[in-house]
Amino acid sequence: GGGNSELQCYTDRDANSAVADGVLTITALEEEFTGPAEPLEWGTAAGTKTQQYTSARLTTQGKGDWTYGRIEVRAQLPGGQGVWPAIWMLPTDSVYGTWAASGEIDIMEAVNLDAEGLMSVYATLHFGGTARRTSTPARPISRAPLTRSQTFHTYAIESVRHRDFAGMSTTSTT
Repeated sequence: GGGNSELQCYTDRDANSAVADGVLTITALEEEFTGPAEPLEWGTAAGTKTQQYTSARLTTQGKGDWTYGRIEVRAQLPGGQGVWPAIWMLPTDSVYGTWAASGEIDIMEAVNLDAEGLMSVYATLHFGGTARRTSTPARPISRAPLTRSQTFHTYAIESVRHRDFAGMSTTSTT
């Protein structure tokens, strides 16, 4: 499980995530697997869950903190119904309480929840309470067919001192 009622178990196996020639590849596999019901970094004892798919969830939580600056990620997104690739920034310590009181910045989150057969890529800020009550309006920064992206795109967020959250910018470029 991944915490969002997902259909896979996340693993730390090489079959699901590997680096070769400087490129990280995350691979979802159709296979029955029993693993933690919630992400290990949540520190909860929620038991186990058996799912029909495996994938990888990579986290840098506890590896460093950033207040201002620009963070860029180059990524090639998967395609197909049901995929939900995302690059989230979460706090090291949730000093203001449970999610999302201490904040979450979605640099990129791609979902395909509409009947049009398009994948929408969003950048969103969550803060101060529950997601539905305290987040920026979710507006797609791009929309494309559900096929796998053939190119890498750059997703970035920039935070500059003396600007509030409304002053943060996100970009998506090829």
